[in-house]
Amino acid sequence: MTLTTSSNNKNFTKLLKWAFLRNKSIMIIFSVIMAVGIIINLYILTRLSVNYDKPGFEKTCGNIGYFSIILAQTLSILFSIASVSQTFSFLHNKRSTDMFGAIPATRSTLYFSHLLGGAASIALPFIAGSLIICLASCRSFEFVLLNFLAILFGLISIAAVYSFSSLIAYCCGTARDMGLITFAANAIYIGVLAISWTVVTLMIPGLDFESILYAPVLTLFCPMGFAYFLDIYYYGGQTAAFVVTIIWSVLFTAAAVLLGNIAAKTRRMETAQNEFNIKWVPVVIKVGMSVLIGGFAGLITATSFASGFSTMYVFTFWYILAGFAAFIILHLIFSKGIKGKFLSSLFAYIGTTAAAIILLFVMSTGAGIDTYIPMQSNISSVTFGEQNYTYSEPENIQTVTEIHKIITDGLKKESGNQYYIGSSTNQGQWTREIDESDYDKYSTILNTPFNFRYNKNFGFTTTRNYNINLYNLSFYDSQRMTELLLKLYNSDEYKKQNKAFLFSETSHSEDSVQLAYYEYNGRLTYDYEYYNGTEDYTASDTVELKKDRAFLDGLYAALREDILADPDFFYENTNRYYYGTYRYFGDYFLNLSVYSSAGNTDTGTYDDYLYDVSPSRNLVLSVNLTKNYPRTIAYLEANGYKINNEKLSKGSLL
Repeated sequence: MTLTTSSNNKNFTKLLKWAFLRNKSIMIIFSVIMAVGIIINLYILTRLSVNYDKPGFEKTCGNIGYFSIILAQTLSILFSIASVSQTFSFLHNKRSTDMFGAIPATRSTLYFSHLLGGAASIALPFIAGSLIICLASCRSFEFVLLNFLAILFGLISIAAVYSFSSLIAYCCGTARDMGLITFAANAIYIGVLAISWTVVTLMIPGLDFESILYAPVLTLFCPMGFAYFLDIYYYGGQTAAFVVTIIWSVLFTAAAVLLGNIAAKTRRMETAQNEFNIKWVPVVIKVGMSVLIGGFAGLITATSFASGFSTMYVFTFWYILAGFAAFIILHLIFSKGIKGKFLSSLFAYIGTTAAAIILLFVMSTGAGIDTYIPMQSNISSVTFGEQNYTYSEPENIQTVTEIHKIITDGLKKESGNQYYIGSSTNQGQWTREIDESDYDKYSTILNTPFNFRYNKNFGFTTTRNYNINLYNLSFYDSQRMTELLLKLYNSDEYKKQNKAFLFSETSHSEDSVQLAYYEYNGRLTYDYEYYNGTEDYTASDTVELKKDRAFLDGLYAALREDILADPDFFYENTNRYYYGTYRYFGDYFLNLSVYSSAGNTDTGTYDDYLYDVSPSRNLVLSVNLTKNYPRTIAYLEANGYKINNEKLSKGSLL
């Protein structure tokens, strides 16, 4: 007769204490490892203390503590599974099962007391060790908060992993099966998702790993990964994915606890050292592992031994062959022979395999993913372009989506609306002859990385990254694309980000402002395939401007007005090169440079190529003054600096 309760008398406190002490050896080992980690952490911090007054030390220490806690998260997950095996070992031994069945407590009391007592034995060393690391390494509230959140994520992970593993313990007849299935369930979900997404990204241009990294689907059935994804989402500012994962992890843990309690009430005593209490558990594992192994074999063979659309058939053949072989082997392992619901498991595998193959060939049409562009009304901002600047003005967002539309239209021409494994990496077929003039003609496009990151109103992101080069450029409306790019790159938002120092509201302590003519000495020499350029612009008539605060404020005000009005800002103030070629500015141009002892080097300028910047001072602003800067030139002349306008008037932009 199957028993469903041990007794109606509850003895929760004693059982909880017993479960906690049962993990004493695991607690000691975990605590010792945490102590060793703390000592190493303190040693590193002590060695770094000699750099206390150097910039970045505070951040370095905070990050050391943060990553130390992430390592502690990993240890807590592994020890949680070991603790579950120890705490619920009575379920997997017939003699122990009979003994615990005689304890005067209900099965629910037995389950919850062991669940909480065992989880506490892991949580306490983790909290204590992590707090010590946090207090030792954090020297600002920012990193205290970050480290405390990492501790919270670790506790969420302990709760999720412990409750899930406990559920599996009640579903299995042996500790071996419990451990294998716990790891397998997590590995299957992440592994199948990774292989599936790899196949899709190899088929459809624009997709890459980042396209799914911030999708909460990653965390659905992988409790061992909750802490890491929460770390990534918080550190990466992915608010929506972070909130969804927090909510889901709580719901997942609650569901695992509820199902564990049901399994505890319905578990048959004779399950110990024998079969599975929940019959569908091994079926799911067998099918999942077969799909994982089949997908891996299909992906490797398709990418290694096939090309074109034949990759689809090679993938299918090896997916079925390797997956079915894995299914038979796994069934023999779990069932110790051809028994134990073989037909039901086989039908489950056949159904899953058929669905996967159908989905594979549906994806060969693009399935709408290849042409998907978020609606402008759903976009709060978009990050795009040469410097990965972010645009939030509606007009600029529309410009970016139009550029994206040109690309998706070109993909239809290039692919013929049929994709296959490897087609996304084959972007760049030799479609026409190329000469040197193409590099200058299409320089705006060729210098632009087409990486789109749409930040949506509800906090989610959509990313697409494309490889556009001279070999596949004929598929796209290059003239219209160039017009849109120049419109974007000459927008106020681009200019303000490109010259962030000038438009920043924070104060700066400039060391010096330098004005210099740059004269063109002849044609630049370069190698189109490997950069081997020479610097044929040389400086002359260099002068240091006065450091008067009022003078500089007026100069910066004039610069801001000219920059916002400059129709050629992108060409005049951005380093334009491709395979070593340079944009020609004209015979002469005037450059204004601001150097500071602190601050970041200005981006998008000639500083790496034409200027000799001393390590003791950084170039924080560089502006090439042409005839499009009348206010700045007039301001300089009004303050006693003679400008050779004859030289500037000879300059021309190609």
